[in-house]
Amino acid sequence: WICIYAGIGLGVIWLIHWIRRLRAEGDSKAYLLMDYGTGQILKEHNAEEKLPIASVTKLMTLLLTFQEIEKGNLNYDQVLIASKNASGMGGSQVFIDENSGYNVKDLITAVVVSSANDASVVLAETISGDEKTFVEKMNNKAESLNMTNTHFSNATGLPNNEHYSCAKDVAILMRELLNY
Repeated sequence: WICIYAGIGLGVIWLIHWIRRLRAEGDSKAYLLMDYGTGQILKEHNAEEKLPIASVTKLMTLLLTFQEIEKGNLNYDQVLIASKNASGMGGSQVFIDENSGYNVKDLITAVVVSSANDASVVLAETISGDEKTFVEKMNNKAESLNMTNTHFSNATGLPNNEHYSCAKDVAILMRELLNY
């Protein structure tokens, strides 16, 4: 019990620390603090301002991947073959080789730990056949979650003027992702 109380106490101290930091609204262009359990917004600043989201994009890639696993369309041990397109991605990567096989668990780990664009594209292409179709699925999922200030143009977050989100929508996405 002592460990549980100490953990809760540290969590509360951490939360108070960050709420105090959020008071200095000049520190961030936008933010939103949401209660995971209720969805209640506790604090926000410019929460609906459209901003580039870069690798935060991969949260949606992960969400769609976990949903495919839940449906039985993918499994963690399934080996996926990397395309030339996936292996040639720039930015953050784990240097996946074209025509080589990687299991879903390792690809997810690469996305989470290394923000790997190449691993994200392998997952996207497997789920939807190609990245463009996967991006349509990403935008449809964003719409179904009522993420009204979000538009995806790729599965990686590589820069594009038509690729953006806002703090509120990212909170909605993260809350959904935490169900997995």
